[in-house]
Parts: sequence; structure tokens; C-alpha cells
Amino acid sequence: VRINEGAFYLCKQLDLVKLPLSIEIIEGRAFMDCTNLKEIIIEHDIGFLSPKCINMKTVIMCHHDSQTEQMEKEKHIKIRYLKYTKSN
Repeated sequence: VRINEGAFYLCKQLDLVKLPLSIEIIEGRAFMDCTNLKEIIIEHDIGFLSPKCINMKTVIMCHHDSQTEQMEKEKHIKIRYLKYTKSN
């Protein structure tokens, strides 16, 4: 399952998003210009994360040493780590 390009573009009501485990792909501009969006929580490894999916002020929360973390670092996306352990 994917979040399509521009799916939530300009959505001012979002402030926090917790992705369900079924999401595997986040395409470009999926959350771009969501000015109130502070955090996106990703508790699982996703297959693709577009480098232009969010605003620069938005933080993605993920597990340390996860595939998602590696993608975020490569794309220079702000990261914060989830406090509980990854269950795999």
C-alpha cells in the first residue's frame, strides 16, 4: 500500500500522522506544505520514502537501526527515535 504523490498536499489540519503497518511507499509531496504537521511516526520498515515527501520542519520518528532510518539519513530528513524497542 502506498501514499500517493500529493495525497495530503496543503492539508493544514494534520499535526501528527501515525502510519499503519500496511504502508510500504511514501511518494513525492505526499505531505508537502502541511504547515501544521510536526511528526510522522513510522513503526515499521517501509520500502520507499521520497526525498520530497515532507516539509523540512517535519520530523519522522522511527526505530534506530531500521531500514526507514537509513532512507531518512540518505535523504537528509529530520529523525527522532521511537522510545520502545522494535519487535522483529
